[in-house]
Amino acid sequence: MRYKNTIQHARAKFLKRKDLSEKERILLEKDFSGKDYIYYQHIEGHEIVLPEQYSADATYSKIEPVFAGKHTHQSVLKYAVAAVLFICTTISLYYINSNPKILTVSTTYGEKRSITLPDGSTVTLNSLSSVSYPKKMKGKIREVVLEGEAFFNIVKNDRKTFIVKAQEIEVKVLGTQFNVFAYMDDDKIVTSLYEGSVTVSSDSGEIFQLRPGEQAIYDKHIKSIDIECFEENAKDWMDGSLYFDHKPLKEIWKTLDREMNVSFEVSDQVNSDLRITASFNRNDSIDDILDILGQTGEFTFERTGNVYIIKAIDDE
Repeated sequence: MRYKNTIQHARAKFLKRKDLSEKERILLEKDFSGKDYIYYQHIEGHEIVLPEQYSADATYSKIEPVFAGKHTHQSVLKYAVAAVLFICTTISLYYINSNPKILTVSTTYGEKRSITLPDGSTVTLNSLSSVSYPKKMKGKIREVVLEGEAFFNIVKNDRKTFIVKAQEIEVKVLGTQFNVFAYMDDDKIVTSLYEGSVTVSSDSGEIFQLRPGEQAIYDKHIKSIDIECFEENAKDWMDGSLYFDHKPLKEIWKTLDREMNVSFEVSDQVNSDLRITASFNRNDSIDDILDILGQTGEFTFERTGNVYIIKAIDDE
């Protein structure tokens, strides 16, 4: 206890702008790199909780007399900077010592990639997607953050809930197989359940429990979730296939962009809201795919570098 009392005395002197002895300075420097002044980390919100003597109000009460007194501008600046550095050092060391290391795995155009998480669960990423997860999954929650699309095969653990955070959606499971589609440039976030059970909730407060064969479709514009049934071949992308189930052309353009690393300039005369059901394999070229889609969508195309110009047949 004497060691802690000595450090507390040095802390008080520091905040009161008193000169420190060499011994006190060394003790305070060691204290900066220690953990005895760190309280705890809230599991959900990662809230910083510091001892009362280092709260904003307490620290300001120590600094405020400097501004009220007859000190020079240089003295005021010196003490203010010292106090700010003290607070910043405390918070920085808190995060270094309490936050787990986060790993991120990403894919590029047309790339598919499978990874194994620390708990043994597997994640298969679709094109232009990324998943972030802690190097060690400690505590009662296994949590990952997804951008893009991924298929999850989660190892069952009744004591540790698995959570996928994807923009405005949160998916909770214990052990199951499901797919999450959550690209930033898309209007919807889709969670499709293949096995087991998942709970899907949104920032707007909606909560739904899915059964196998159901998918939760979250509309970003109206902030609402709809539940629909889906076809089993919706995860054919894992084998390199392209499957469009009643998809509007405007969504197909986005998928082809991600898969083929091309972009589209589409004439206003093309009905981009037209819904199409079609399936293509990994060996089909972009030109072959557009030829087939054009027969239904009544459009033609021409290529300039990496850009495809799409025109309605009536424009010819």
